[in-house]
Amino acid sequence: MPKAVRLPIARTAQSQPIIPAIAKPLPLERVQAVVADPTPITSSPTPAPTETTAPTDAEALAPTATNPLEDFPHFPGAKAGCLDIPSCFQTGNPLAKVAAYFEKELPAKQYEQRLEIDEIDRKVYQFSRAGLTQYLSLIEIEGTGTVYVLADAPRTLDELKKAVEVPVELGNVLAQLVPETGTAGINGEDFTDSINATPKDFTEPERFYESLGGVDAEGFEITPTPNSEIYGDLKVVRGQTPEQTLISTITPTLQGNGFTVSANSSGEYGGGLLYQIQKGKFTGYLNLVPTKDGTGTIVTVWTSSPM
Repeated sequence: MPKAVRLPIARTAQSQPIIPAIAKPLPLERVQAVVADPTPITSSPTPAPTETTAPTDAEALAPTATNPLEDFPHFPGAKAGCLDIPSCFQTGNPLAKVAAYFEKELPAKQYEQRLEIDEIDRKVYQFSRAGLTQYLSLIEIEGTGTVYVLADAPRTLDELKKAVEVPVELGNVLAQLVPETGTAGINGEDFTDSINATPKDFTEPERFYESLGGVDAEGFEITPTPNSEIYGDLKVVRGQTPEQTLISTITPTLQGNGFTVSANSSGEYGGGLLYQIQKGKFTGYLNLVPTKDGTGTIVTVWTSSPM
């Protein structure tokens, strides 16, 4: 039986397009939602959208201290829940008008943005702030208007129709786990030396990457491509063993955000133990792998079992 596509928060852009690593036909992916009250339009001469109800049926994000997307400028009147996805928003307005709104409002909210995909019926913007990078996919549906969704990679209409959503809080937990260089983590730790993992940090990197990267014939660097079933970035927590990371940091934070974490491991993969995590209909797997040099722990979240 085919697996459901899981759409979530995002992987930081390197040198290739940044949305669910869409270098190949998208396997399983995840949508990262962001919910905030829409900001009214004051300068558009066209009639206001017919929808007037602000999104209320999707979960609100955590405070701005831990969620840099809390004040994301939703399109006025857009309704949440299109395509049976709480984080999918729909408006009766055409794509051009919705795109013009975000091109104005994202910079106004201090987001860095750039247009990644420009098609007749779809536009995708990469945007970032406070170390978190996401993609905003705008899709025009004939006779319906425009839908948009925030995710860790670009989305297509077909992908959205197959989506199984990852709880937004999971992205917040990972963003806090190893924040920007020099800032404090969940428990006030100094993560000055912490970075996202690279293949060199793993004992068995081929089990976590579809491509290990390297250098091409012309001398240009090829960015490693993590497995498409991995959610978000591969984080490294320096100075902690997998057991310390699980007990002191990850488990209490996940539980505080409504997740259940299995008390016992459900197996081993890539040199580290797997722990099942659940919230609502979502089931994922936390993979805590010692770094190759033994100085820390690589935190990997799988959206399906890698076993």
